[in-house]
Amino acid sequence: MHIKEVEVRTLRLPVEGGHRNARRTWTEKPLLFCFVTLEDGRTGIGEGWTSYASPRALAATIEDDVAPHIVGRDLDAVRDLPERIRDACVMSGRYGVLAVALSAVEMALWDLRARSVGEPLWRFLGGRDGNVPVYASGGLYGLDKTPDRLGEELAGYVAQGHTRVKMKVGGASPDEDVARVAAARSAIGPDIGLSVDAHYTMGEDVALAFARTVAPNRLDWLEAPILPTDYQGYARLAQTSPIPLCGNETLPWRDGFAQLADAGVRYLMPDVSACGGIAETMAIGELASKSGAGLTLHSSSSIVLLLASLHVAAAHPATHSVELHMMHRWFHELVDPELLAVSNGMVSLGEEPGLGLDPAGLQAATTR
Repeated sequence: MHIKEVEVRTLRLPVEGGHRNARRTWTEKPLLFCFVTLEDGRTGIGEGWTSYASPRALAATIEDDVAPHIVGRDLDAVRDLPERIRDACVMSGRYGVLAVALSAVEMALWDLRARSVGEPLWRFLGGRDGNVPVYASGGLYGLDKTPDRLGEELAGYVAQGHTRVKMKVGGASPDEDVARVAAARSAIGPDIGLSVDAHYTMGEDVALAFARTVAPNRLDWLEAPILPTDYQGYARLAQTSPIPLCGNETLPWRDGFAQLADAGVRYLMPDVSACGGIAETMAIGELASKSGAGLTLHSSSSIVLLLASLHVAAAHPATHSVELHMMHRWFHELVDPELLAVSNGMVSLGEEPGLGLDPAGLQAATTR
């Protein structure tokens, strides 16, 4: 069946409450969705990374540089799309934006392939069941959010069935962040997994000092402490930090993750909407398997990215966890709440084909 068209939709949705991480205060959430439609009307859904970047530029890249490689071709024949896009990068030099553009289109193609055989994507990718470990991602900075209130927030996620939680650091003084981590551990108790995300805001020396100070709180990982491509810095930190390292959601393609694995980073964290798509994420999972690292998927956007992440995670044996974000829950109302119900730190994907999301419903919801 031939591909008829590729449609891109961009939105900017308001964010209230003054929530912030170490780098920005959220006032809006940009989103980009990709709909790939076959001649018989079947449609697949994808999403591209838009944080800290222009969704308009990404939309133009998809329409001008990626869609022409698949429109008019047979669905089974476009498995060469990643190679075509990587080849285009050699000349354009736009490795990052083309990886994101590919991610959005390729995600929709995988959705279509699984739909075409009536299978959920996790099974189509080779998974044995749809059970996925997740963690509650929150702990942002906010107006009047004292360490005690932070602890109450994280404890609330544990009450909802989570066995792991993540919080932000790097957006306050080291002493303040140390107090926040201590309050979080006290609130959730000794047996709940706790990790921290610094958003690349710490220098190497600061990151090491912070890790040594908070180590008694038994953290699962210190995520993104230094710049994402400082591979030598990660290697030095991995040798000296008492807390395992995790990263890096912003990296395109598997190459950077191979360097992180070689550097001793214990948790590889790609984003399916940014690294090059589902096949690239599965390849990063193989790197994790070979290096003894865990695969943990970043997801801080809409239900589309979350579902794609859950399905990939259910299919790969190196999976450690998937991020279930407590603020970025865009269009979650389009799926049955039971699908995302957490029990003992796990969610269970259903048997709906593809990603399990109705394309018509998302199209209707994103019509402005």
